[in-house]
Amino acid sequence: DPPMAAVADAVARILAAYEPYPALVVDRHWELVDANGAVAVLTAGCAGTLLEPPCNVLRLCLHPDGLAPRILTLGSWRAHLLARLRHQVSATGDPQLQELLDELRAYPAPPAEPAPHAAPVVPIRLTAPDGRELAFLSTTTLFGTPGDVTVAGRMTDLLERVLGERVPVRIRAWDGSEAGADAGPVVVIRSP
Repeated sequence: DPPMAAVADAVARILAAYEPYPALVVDRHWELVDANGAVAVLTAGCAGTLLEPPCNVLRLCLHPDGLAPRILTLGSWRAHLLARLRHQVSATGDPQLQELLDELRAYPAPPAEPAPHAAPVVPIRLTAPDGRELAFLSTTTLFGTPGDVTVAGRMTDLLERVLGERVPVRIRAWDGSEAGADAGPVVVIRSP
């Protein structure tokens, strides 16, 4: 497919341009799609099972046998990643992402102030396999089409802000959109 070949070429160029700094591409479930050579330097010493395809980069970052023991700013880094993933789960209702979030929350971690939202740039400090301290600014760039804004999605977002937690019901709006909890009661809103 020529259009996708052009995209793949552009992504490969971006990854190469970031070297000697690590850069990677993940899919919507945070599974590694591609990376430049600097990522292998960072992941040296991580459990091989965490690096096997499909390699989930959030699991790799926060797992006790992954990068977590070497991340000096683990508390704030973990809070950032969990806030970002919570937002993604809330926006999509994806059960695979919810399972990942539940798994990551169960990993041991130092205390940290919870991140109120996903920041665009987050500092991270970690110890390299050779003992040097490394400092990076992490950012996430999304390529693709934006998700549709739906009535049910907006209503769910507003309710979650008011409640301060996930909405315990699924909302079905008059436009046919649905958002919220996968299981449990469905609240049907028939008119604006």
